[in-house]
Amino acid sequence: MVAGLGRADPDLSKGHILLQRRWPRLDERLRNAGIVCQIIEVYRPDARQQWLYGQGRTPDQLEARGIDPRYARPGDIVTNAWSALTSAHGWTEAGVPAAAALDIDPVGIDGRPWTPDDPWDEFVSEVARCAAQSGLVHFKSQGIVKDRPHLQAVEWSDRLHRMTV
Repeated sequence: MVAGLGRADPDLSKGHILLQRRWPRLDERLRNAGIVCQIIEVYRPDARQQWLYGQGRTPDQLEARGIDPRYARPGDIVTNAWSALTSAHGWTEAGVPAAAALDIDPVGIDGRPWTPDDPWDEFVSEVARCAAQSGLVHFKSQGIVKDRPHLQAVEWSDRLHRMTV
């Protein structure tokens, strides 16, 4: 692994102000439903986004995008965003991180993140329901992309790759 790129940044202060205001409301709704979560990642600089994009891709595929071919590695594809410029996690305002998305993981009663044998379908369903009530959208993975629960501000446009406020 290229040093430092595997480390996620869970600092909510690097999120857009709307995300900072909405996460506590969602967190409270989830806790009321008996679900405790931890924030895994908020802001992603370009190098980390490209490193994540490299999983499940070949060096040739990365070079075609202008990405360091050393980021190529085996595994399931985890993102289709090849640059922070195309990711809600990489949004900035006046050069300052203002991510429009965050990734969360549920935490069990033992205080540890869930494992594959926990009830993920129920969790995702409840997160989507509570997120919609909190001004956030749950990104439902499609195709071969396997994303941990990814939530983004409703104002983020995946088509335009920017906030629309």
